[in-house]
Amino acid sequence: MAILIWFRHELRLHDNPLLEQAATLPGPIYAVHCLCPDQWQKQHHSPIRNSYQLQRIVAFRHELANHNIPLIVLETPTYDDSETAITQLCQELSIQHLISGDEYGLWERIRDQHIQAQLTKTDLRWHQLTTQTCIPPGTLKTASGQPYRVFTPFSKAWRQAITQLPPPQRCISTNEYWPECDQGLTDPQLCRMQSTEINAWPVTEELVLTHLNQFVQNAVDHYHQKRDFPGISATSRLSPALLFGVISTRQAIALLAFKQEQEGATCWLNELIWREFYIHLLAQFNSISQGLAFKEQTRTIHWDHNSQAEQAWQQGKTGIPIIDAGMRQLNTTGWMHNRVRMLTASFFCKNLWLDWRRGEQYFMSQLIDGHLASNNGGWQWSASTGTDSVPYFRVFNPITQSRKFDPQGDYIRHWVPELASLDHRTIHQPSLVQCRELGYPLPIVDLKQSRAQAIARFADYTKS
Repeated sequence: MAILIWFRHELRLHDNPLLEQAATLPGPIYAVHCLCPDQWQKQHHSPIRNSYQLQRIVAFRHELANHNIPLIVLETPTYDDSETAITQLCQELSIQHLISGDEYGLWERIRDQHIQAQLTKTDLRWHQLTTQTCIPPGTLKTASGQPYRVFTPFSKAWRQAITQLPPPQRCISTNEYWPECDQGLTDPQLCRMQSTEINAWPVTEELVLTHLNQFVQNAVDHYHQKRDFPGISATSRLSPALLFGVISTRQAIALLAFKQEQEGATCWLNELIWREFYIHLLAQFNSISQGLAFKEQTRTIHWDHNSQAEQAWQQGKTGIPIIDAGMRQLNTTGWMHNRVRMLTASFFCKNLWLDWRRGEQYFMSQLIDGHLASNNGGWQWSASTGTDSVPYFRVFNPITQSRKFDPQGDYIRHWVPELASLDHRTIHQPSLVQCRELGYPLPIVDLKQSRAQAIARFADYTKS
């Protein structure tokens, strides 16, 4: 009898339900991870996201080896290929227990259904566990038995439910012996597959846990006061680690428990709950995976097609400094401050009247923390097409937001260096003369006029 753990989005030793389950079963423990490069391309995963995943797999393989668990790394270009690879591996290793975490995108669920159909012909038992969220999607319902579509009542129900959760578990004990097997791709092969450096992002579990502890100890107290200012480092920057499960939400919550009465801790916890909210929606509404607006009445909106404006937005050449700073940060680092993500998305959808799906796709193609649930949720929130989204008549004014949250212009000055000589008053909205003298683009759209047009267009759609 042998056990195979299929790691997907839970690449950690501590607080890992998959390892805990495996430890209760007799027999040697194997582990596997599938790389699907063609599938990643179809889903617009960014090069830096893929590089982070590859580096994490190399580190995780060594961490598992310290517990006598070999990690087999397979390259299966698409999900169809992974179906065959996993079933064949189970046969080769005489696996009787396959253990994995649930996945919630529609195409991932279809893949798992196909594998389950194959495994029902055998004696193998597949244990699928909740690993990406604290509360299993589908277990929190409204009084009428429907999934929550509004964040505030979801958050209240979620907070009540986690009081019943056990504390995070420590790492399992070492496997009795090292089972021999072909480990698939070697570490050097994995490193050669990288396309982008990720030096700014820790990938070992030890370093990520240290980062989490330092953030909670030193920064979370002021999180509510500083998190919206892109020019200072006040956010956790743990999103890639959460995406691949290097740490669990439950571990973060356990640390926050010591500061549960503090406003900063409450504010950061709220962000973690938003993440869980979007994953719950992804699991229960196929429309999210299918690229459809969550609000059905907004699916008939005719967005403009303006490749020139879209390209200017992508390149950070819109003539709106805070927007350009955000897009240049994204293109350079693979990450963007959350407040600026909202501003750039609102500008894209409402001032440029471009299809939110185009913006969502571009973000996924650049972000190190690109996650279907959160990225889609954020874009549909900004576009007023999603559940519990911003009202259509609320359109961020990027100039006002820039002056409020980057008052000295430090963020703009860093990412838009051609404006660095301007003072803190004019850097947010340079004059046409200054733009020409400094070689900075003129605004590609009139903010006031485009805002009025967006509101009028949305109003027409809500009437129909």
